[in-house]
Amino acid sequence: MIKYSGAGNTFLIFTDSYELKEQPKQIERICTKTSCDGLIFLEAAPHADCRMRIFNADGYEAQMCGNGLRCVARYLWDHQEKKPEYLIKSERGDHRVWASPETICCALPDAEVKEWEFSLDLFEGHKGYLVDTSVLHLVLFFQPTDVEKVGRSICHHPHFAPHGVNVNFVTVDKECLHVRTYERGVERETLACGTGSVASALTAAHLFDLPSPMMVKVRSNARLKITFNRWKQIFLEGPAHQLVNKEKIG
Repeated sequence: MIKYSGAGNTFLIFTDSYELKEQPKQIERICTKTSCDGLIFLEAAPHADCRMRIFNADGYEAQMCGNGLRCVARYLWDHQEKKPEYLIKSERGDHRVWASPETICCALPDAEVKEWEFSLDLFEGHKGYLVDTSVLHLVLFFQPTDVEKVGRSICHHPHFAPHGVNVNFVTVDKECLHVRTYERGVERETLACGTGSVASALTAAHLFDLPSPMMVKVRSNARLKITFNRWKQIFLEGPAHQLVNKEKIG
């Protein structure tokens, strides 16, 4: 069990057969005790470096996580073989990931627009944009005073039932996008969200005619580089590193 951060998203990575006897409650307790956004379990996979299974802090399995994927590649670089490229499997397919001492870059599947320019009372007069970037994200171009309170209300609005939605609040300046994300499954604002940053960048590019690559500054103040060709050929790049994990999960 090793703790990693991907631009502020934190995960415990397990490479052994740690037994989860009370899933999802046990996962929720572990994440709370270790202040992690999720747990990642690595399994052997044919024709790949590994298979990644990720569980959010609420104890339930997610299909994909961009920063989690980058953390897995950094783990492989740190503790197994240093390679310029890895192939990692997830529930959403196979992902190519490129590693260097400074940064980790992963390829993501093509994005898909689910709902464009719609309104709800909670949007404070702004339009919403619903985009699937391997995970479903709502993009909004305003930032409320209380991101966590407003994000939670939107996430669990009946419009997004039964599963809820990740909510990204975005502002645009000349230098970069500023993105704050309320993450479904973690059930709070996180310090970063890779797939949310991608959804925000793709939406902003379409609305404001912004070019690729695009820099996104997340809550942790880390910067993620998003490269794309409209809604395709998407790459997420940024920092990922091991953390000192002082907590014991028992």
